Amino acid sequence: MSQFLTPLGKATSNALGFRSGTLGSSYTQLYVAFFLSGLIHTGGDIVFSSHTSTTSWPFFSMSFFLMQAFTITLEDMLIWMSKSLRIKNSAWTRVLGYVWVAAWFGWCTPGYINQMIRAGGGIRESDADRHAMDPNLVQAMLGLLGFDIGAFAESWFSKV
Repeated sequence: MSQFLTPLGKATSNALGFRSGTLGSSYTQLYVAFFLSGLIHTGGDIVFSSHTSTTSWPFFSMSFFLMQAFTITLEDMLIWMSKSLRIKNSAWTRVLGYVWVAAWFGWCTPGYINQMIRAGGGIRESDADRHAMDPNLVQAMLGLLGFDIGAFAESWFSKV
């Protein structure tokens, strides 16, 4: 996928007049890549989400991917500020970076997974309160093969 996105990001950056290696070029490529990734995944969201359901928004991937680009921009700003404060790269700063990445994905990924589960068949809170969604194209095709994508997703990601 990056073979496709990288040249497109560079072409967009060049079209906007940014020289290669500049901040403008880097951030143009970053946002183009994440925007296109979100757009590509949104196609899956639309197919996967039931057209009659209100429990899953069919464009949930776009916000998730754009959030990653915004967060990378924030990280770059914090790295720039730490360098201007003369904080040197060390084992501690790398550990802090790894803790930050784990915390970030621990915060943003559950909502994305929750939307995927809802799109794939709904989240069933309890056996007494099942509110499964109408079948969509993916569910119908996999159902012909005897596979329930909603039950599968819930078995991996549901609340304990």
